[in-house]
Amino acid sequence: MAQYNHFKSLYPDAILLFKLGDFYELFNQDAIESSKILNITLTTKRIGENKSMGIPMCGFPTHSSDIHIEKLIKVGKTIAICDQVEDAREAKKNGRVIKREVVRVITPGTIFEERFLKSSQNNYLCNFLPVNYHQKDFSNQVLYNNTSRFSISWLDLSTGYFYTTETTYDNLLSELTRISPNEILLPKSLIENPSISKLIKSFNISTESDEIFKIKNTLSKFNETYNLNLNYNQLINSNGFFDGTSERNFSIDELNSSGSILNYVINTQMGNIPHLYPLKKFSSSNTMSIDFSTMQSLEIIKTLQNQKKGTILDCLDKTLTSSGSRLLYSRIQSPSLNINEINNRLNLIEFFYENLDITKEIRKLLVRCLDLERCLQRVYISKAGPRDLSGIGSTLAISMEIKRILDERIKKLKPTPQINNLVENINNKLNDFKQLLLYLSSALVDNPPFNTSDGNFIEKGYSKELDNTIKARDNSKELVQEIQKKYRDQLSLPSLKIKHNQIIGYYFEIQSTFKNKIPSNFIHVQTLLSHMRFKSEDLLKLEDEINISVSKALEIEIGLFNQLCKLTLSFGDQIKETSDVLSIIDVSTTLALIAKERLYVKPIINETKSLKVINGRHPTVELVTKNFISNDLVLNDDSNNHEKEDETLLWLITGPNMGGKSTFLRQNAIIILMAQMGSYVPADYAEIGIVDQIFSRVGSSDDLSNDRSTFMVEMVETAQILKKATDKSFVIMDEVGRGTSTLDGISIAQSVIEHLVSDNKSRTLFATHYHELTKKLNQEQDQFISKKIKNYCCIIKEHQGEILFAHKIIPGIANKSYGIYCAKLANLPEKVLNRANSILTNLENNNKLF
Repeated sequence: MAQYNHFKSLYPDAILLFKLGDFYELFNQDAIESSKILNITLTTKRIGENKSMGIPMCGFPTHSSDIHIEKLIKVGKTIAICDQVEDAREAKKNGRVIKREVVRVITPGTIFEERFLKSSQNNYLCNFLPVNYHQKDFSNQVLYNNTSRFSISWLDLSTGYFYTTETTYDNLLSELTRISPNEILLPKSLIENPSISKLIKSFNISTESDEIFKIKNTLSKFNETYNLNLNYNQLINSNGFFDGTSERNFSIDELNSSGSILNYVINTQMGNIPHLYPLKKFSSSNTMSIDFSTMQSLEIIKTLQNQKKGTILDCLDKTLTSSGSRLLYSRIQSPSLNINEINNRLNLIEFFYENLDITKEIRKLLVRCLDLERCLQRVYISKAGPRDLSGIGSTLAISMEIKRILDERIKKLKPTPQINNLVENINNKLNDFKQLLLYLSSALVDNPPFNTSDGNFIEKGYSKELDNTIKARDNSKELVQEIQKKYRDQLSLPSLKIKHNQIIGYYFEIQSTFKNKIPSNFIHVQTLLSHMRFKSEDLLKLEDEINISVSKALEIEIGLFNQLCKLTLSFGDQIKETSDVLSIIDVSTTLALIAKERLYVKPIINETKSLKVINGRHPTVELVTKNFISNDLVLNDDSNNHEKEDETLLWLITGPNMGGKSTFLRQNAIIILMAQMGSYVPADYAEIGIVDQIFSRVGSSDDLSNDRSTFMVEMVETAQILKKATDKSFVIMDEVGRGTSTLDGISIAQSVIEHLVSDNKSRTLFATHYHELTKKLNQEQDQFISKKIKNYCCIIKEHQGEILFAHKIIPGIANKSYGIYCAKLANLPEKVLNRANSILTNLENNNKLF
């Protein structure tokens, strides 16, 4: 246990997997905790003099370690793997404890194995630090306000992508939600800060001592990784690092944050510096801002029940490649503000939309592609196996076939010059890999193993030296059969067998009932319940010869594999470019097929502030609703040359519960998001002036952990919208003011509407049950405000006491909310419903409330 305790002291926060023979064993608190997670038996190990003490223990076979490691990673655990690094027999011969070392530290944000990763999402490790963290110590009692600035960096070790930016405390949670990191790395003092701890409750957090995050430690790792010679004093004088491009201009705080990640990653990789692409500056000015509550409300990535099914992502992600799925995820999380970029995406979709035969032919090929991006990264960081190289080869062959198809068809189709140039530009980035494919196909067997240690992955005939060594190895195995036959005949024991395992090596296995026949020159190895195991001098000699030939064959294979890896990396930039293009083609063909199947339309994106959607639909609701009712929306319409003061900024929508107001609000926000991510949209026509931010204040719930009622949550969200929304923003608000008294609620709602129209000037949909607002705003003395607001309502049909919800939004005002009818649908007792109707009639007749 002394050896175990030594390594556990080095990695106190990790679950230590301690290798003993063919098992990984865990002790003490690690065993107690892991046995519950892994659902394995917790037992006791006796230690001390006379085995008088017992400590908790559990374990599992090394061959099933991947299954158990995956379970531990999924619950956010860090794992340190302590392996035997010398032959057990050698240690026993010299009378010492087997030498062991921690060979790998695995954390949720630093994994790169395909089996542990979600193919459809990046696996980001993230860090954020207060600005000026490099200059002074920060108390864990510092209270951050909304304008407090933070540097934030995130890295995907499985792809090599690395980003950094700066944000405010106010936007920090939204940024973290957009990035969706699997692990956040923070200084211990920062996680103890109440302002921070409440933001990060839903994330996997790892902590290190504050010293690790100081610039003297982080800058050196940045220099090592990128072969730079940045000096802290020079950075202070120049206020950061600049190399002339916008993507490579970094503040000291961004360098400190990204360097903190590098420090952590290099330590988990046991000092090895991984291959990473150059650090990029993420610019929020190029992407639409969608805050945390809006992401939740619109159910973009997860539903309110925390499920993927039923989300916008689920609705659109019919991609066939892992990298394509990740690209789509990224576009949905960060819709573009660049009109040229959006239109290029839309034009590429249009090409595949108009040429479905090409689309279907290409998608038959895409479905066979492996994750080129991650396979290549594993080659870069020397963690690849033969299956990775085989996957790279097969996927590059497919890319060349896709290039051939596009080359042939583009000549015949003659699309518009704009689309032609776009497709040709994409196609030109699909590189020619004939030379590389020739080597890979001739060197690797079909369906090679995942790991080089398994051997037998080099094709026969590729290496004469390897062929000769394998022949010698296989001949040695025939000699094993000869020795087995020799002793069977000599001892008259037809049941005698020569077997092999990793611990003992080759041995004779003889039934215990025949122990009297065992010759004196046999060396006893092991006794089992019904069998005994032995070795002999000639078997030991042959075993040494076999081990030498097996080791030599594997050594040659690994040498050839490394040559193939080196050759592959000489094409690294071209392979990455091809991977990027395959992802774009996958996303474009996916969205084209969806548009065709669901009757989506290509949106018009421009720099105006108009918003016109004809027969718009909710993309997820219509998939589960028969005969979905579409609706129009027109705000700030420039098409008829209206006077600017007559343009409508806000629709005030009244109507009953279940009338379709909330669906209408959400569907228009989603249509804008889809358009700016570069997708066709569910409508007959859509013209959208670029939207910089989408805000949704729909369907709040309480936040008990932070001692906030539903009404307080609603007010906080409303305050954020009024502070942040611009004249390019789109706002949807539903039942603002409902959580307080009626008079207070109406007053707040009217004031919010007036502010949105006169100050924010945002395009807004505002749904309410306060029908009195329609009269009050029409009587508003400020004509500017009243002209900017239009009243709309949900069509309701009454027949013999029953109500039909038509889910159609038309100009006008609803005079009733039909709340008691909805209560009837919810099966409230008839006595309660009758009394409610009586009270309502009395209030309406006496006008008690107003």
